[in-house]
Amino acid sequence: MITKNTGIHKALFTYWIVMVIWQNIQTYSARSSIDIAIKVVLIIFLGTQFFKYSGKRTIGNFSVLIVLILCMLGTAISNWSFTAGGLVSYTFPILLFFLTFCVGNRMKISEKEYLKYLEWIIYAVLYMALYSFVFRTEYFLGASSITSAYGNALSSFFVSNHEYAMYLVFGIIACVLCYQKASRSHTKKIFYLFALSIFIINLVFTFSRTAQIACIAFFVVIALLSGKRKLMIGILLTAGILLLLYFSLPELKSFIDRIVIRADFNSGREFLFNQGIEIFKEGNTLQKIFGHGYINAQEIINLSTGHSSLHNAYIQVLVTNGICGLLLLFSAIIYNISSGISFIRIDKFWGAVFSAFALMGAAFMVSNTTVYFYSPVDSTILTVFTLVIPMYVRNAILSNKGERGR
Repeated sequence: MITKNTGIHKALFTYWIVMVIWQNIQTYSARSSIDIAIKVVLIIFLGTQFFKYSGKRTIGNFSVLIVLILCMLGTAISNWSFTAGGLVSYTFPILLFFLTFCVGNRMKISEKEYLKYLEWIIYAVLYMALYSFVFRTEYFLGASSITSAYGNALSSFFVSNHEYAMYLVFGIIACVLCYQKASRSHTKKIFYLFALSIFIINLVFTFSRTAQIACIAFFVVIALLSGKRKLMIGILLTAGILLLLYFSLPELKSFIDRIVIRADFNSGREFLFNQGIEIFKEGNTLQKIFGHGYINAQEIINLSTGHSSLHNAYIQVLVTNGICGLLLLFSAIIYNISSGISFIRIDKFWGAVFSAFALMGAAFMVSNTTVYFYSPVDSTILTVFTLVIPMYVRNAILSNKGERGR
């Protein structure tokens, strides 16, 4: 594959892994001055790398960028409350979109580079999982005595079990994709299976139903659309084994029913969703169009619900960024889904993978506040993993087919 613009996958991984390491070595304090400084340094680093690898200085999607800037200005005007952290929240989506979809709109990541990126994801997530086994042993040993998932969910060294669960899902997907492509290396295949088993065990103990459902949905889409018979058989066989264990081991079934699945499926989220809609309705016209702003929205949500977020990205965006922000989010999701589905005609396997990524990204936002192009690290990696990098891999495959067609 002929790909001149190489290296951006390294920069994107570096941004994420530095933020992950920072969460591991510090006592986490959201929006601390050091946290903000690290993000500023990393976005500058990312900017230099994008301009370094962008090739011709052509900027695409400029009209979308203008709309995004106007929406952010409208949100800022409706807020009138600024802090250093708030400034990052307003500028980060603009900068990330500018770099990834404007400066980098023609960038390419070859299949070889993509698989290398996925391997790095596996190594990083394996560290998180092994950390859990070594330093969070009580979460596994005390499983039989757990009566409630709340307060007992595994989160490794992260504050949120949902963030950790999302990384585990990415690790599981990376293992399967790398295993699928590592046809000549039995050693690597054994490693991928080992890591896969570790990730699945950890994912169960995060008790994050959103991540578990998103993971299952990803592989259902792959099984239906990829056209890979062996992969389909492997997915169905794994599902069959898991179901067999579930129904044949009463203690395991009881644990999954009581703790993992849980009868209280909405976990109080219905209250949060309704409160979010009420906050939106009670806003003035400007706030309905552009939102309450990052600082005000968080304060209003906290006063109304006692929670820092609404546990739904779509309602969170509606309250924070208004109708304009929600329309932009839907546009990104629709673009991602349509690009993945249309790519099936060009490359059935990768088209199925990218379609599954798009649907999975949308699913994660249903009961989490990870949002495309938002500044928190989990939102950034969701954007990069399910939206940005798939676009660059599609660019490389299309370029390669174009070169062959000459």
